[in-house]
Amino acid sequence: MLTIRSLDVIYGRSISALEGVDLEARSGRVTAILGTNGAGKSTLMRAVTGVLGASGGSVTSGSIVFEGQDITSAPPGAIAAAGISLSPEGRRVFAGLTVEENLRVGGRLVDRKRRVENYERVVDLFPVLEERRRQPAVLLSGGEQQMLAIGRALMSSPQLLLLDEPSLGLAPVVVQRIANLIVEINRQGTAVLLVEQNSRMALAVSDDAVVLETGKVQMSGSAADLASDPAIQSLYLGDAAADSDAWGATHA
Repeated sequence: MLTIRSLDVIYGRSISALEGVDLEARSGRVTAILGTNGAGKSTLMRAVTGVLGASGGSVTSGSIVFEGQDITSAPPGAIAAAGISLSPEGRRVFAGLTVEENLRVGGRLVDRKRRVENYERVVDLFPVLEERRRQPAVLLSGGEQQMLAIGRALMSSPQLLLLDEPSLGLAPVVVQRIANLIVEINRQGTAVLLVEQNSRMALAVSDDAVVLETGKVQMSGSAADLASDPAIQSLYLGDAAADSDAWGATHA
C-alpha cells in the first residue's frame, strides 16, 4: 500500500532528519515505527502527509508511493484525498469547536452519505463522542481528545490511517483501550501506520515493525520477531517485560 524508498529529509539547509529510509506498509496490516526521541518518526509522518514544509523540512531524495501513485511532492490535500489520514501527535483537536464540529471538519473531503456512514462508524468505536457531541473539545479529558483526534481522522474514509504517538500522556488503562481500538479499526479494514514510544503496546497491536534511530532504519521485520529480539527487549521493553503477556492477550 505504501512504499518508501531511499528517503532523505533535511530541515533548513543542512540538518539531516532522515537518511536512506526504506519502509513498506501493507494493506490490511498495522505497521509500527519505533524509536527514541529524535529518531525521525514524526518527520517520517510529516513526509508521508506532505506537511514537511510547514516545519521547515524538505525531501531531498527518494520516493513515497501510495497505491501505485507517487506522492513524494504532492500537496497535503491531494494526499488526504488519495486515502491517507493523520491523527497527529498531541491530538491537536479544535478546542473551541464541539465534538460534532470536529468530526464534521474531518469529513469535509467525502460526500454527505459517506459522512453519515463514517460518523456512525466513529461513534460506534467511541460511544463517548456521541454522548458529548455538543461539548467543546477543550472540555474533554486527554483520553477523550485522543479518541476525537482518531475519530476525526477516520471521517475521511482513509485507506491508511497514520497515528502519531496515540498513547502519549495517557494513563495505562486508557492506553490499553486505545490499543484495543487500533486493533478493531484495522480489523474493520483500515491499514494503520503507528508511531509509538510505548514499544510494548506498539508491538502488541502490530503485524510489522520498523526501528528508526537517528534518521536511519536499524531493524525491520514482523512485530513478533522484533518483540522477541534481545536487542529490542533491552533497548525498548526494559524491565517491564513481565507485562508482555497482558499486551499479547489484548492483541489476541
